[in-house]
Amino acid sequence: MTFYRPTDIDNMVLFCIFFSICMILSSFGAYAYDGDTTIEVHNQTNLSNKILTGINLSGAHLSDSDLSRANLANSDLLHALLRSSRLVDTNLSRARLRETDLSDAELIEADLSYADL
Repeated sequence: MTFYRPTDIDNMVLFCIFFSICMILSSFGAYAYDGDTTIEVHNQTNLSNKILTGINLSGAHLSDSDLSRANLANSDLLHALLRSSRLVDTNLSRARLRETDLSDAELIEADLSYADL
C-alpha cells in the first residue's frame, strides 16, 4: 500500500488556492487598523473623536459617516468615498486625499494643512 506524498508543486497550488480564498473573503469588509485597535469601516460609520493618525483608509467607502474631531493626520485616504460625510474640526494635516470624493462633505474648521490634494 503506497501513500500519496504531495510534491512542491502540489503545495504551491494549495497555497495559491488558500491565498485566493482569503483575498476574496477579505474584500467583503474593510477594516482600519492603527496598531492597537481594528475598526470596521463602511458607509455611515461613526469615527468621531478617534485618533487614527497614519492609518490607511485608501479606497474605503465612508459616505454619510461622522468623522468630526477625528485625528487623521498623515493618513492615506486615496480614492476614498467620503460623500456627505461630517468632517467638522477634523485633523487632515499631511493626509493623502488625491481622488478622494468629498462632495457634499462638511469640512467646517477641518485642518487641511500640507494635505496632498
